[in-house]
Amino acid sequence: MIIKSDTSGIDALLARVHQVQSELSRVTKDAAQRVGDTVKEQLSGAAPKGRGGPPPPTDASGPLSGSFSAKAEQQGAGAYMELKTSQGVKLKFVTGGRGVVLPVNKRALFWPGLAHPVRRAGPSKANDFVSPVLNRKDDVVEAEMQKAIQEIKDIMNANS
Repeated sequence: MIIKSDTSGIDALLARVHQVQSELSRVTKDAAQRVGDTVKEQLSGAAPKGRGGPPPPTDASGPLSGSFSAKAEQQGAGAYMELKTSQGVKLKFVTGGRGVVLPVNKRALFWPGLAHPVRRAGPSKANDFVSPVLNRKDDVVEAEMQKAIQEIKDIMNANS
């Protein structure tokens, strides 16, 4: 009986494994950024279109739909993605709503950008456009992770 063993392909396999190790961080960061960009676009599309006006003092100007940003950063072999808004006060107001606002110290309300004083500001209904988008985020994450897995498989299968 003769037993033969051929390990001639081990060097090529090890080279592909090293290639995957060197590319894994980039692939996961890219996938995290795509997740963030997709969710950001979904939030922007779902955000109500306001009438404009001056922003609250701590918020950036512009429409709420343009206030979202996503940034992925490397974290070991994985990645961390942060989704933010530059209009936190406006977002809280839109998603939480408010009751009628009446003047406390004066007989009328006035703020910069308002054409004239008013006796009251009417209520606004809450518009929780954020929750439905975030409830679907797992679908986005799964789709992007499948793309990342396929990219890793493609690296492993290259030149095999």
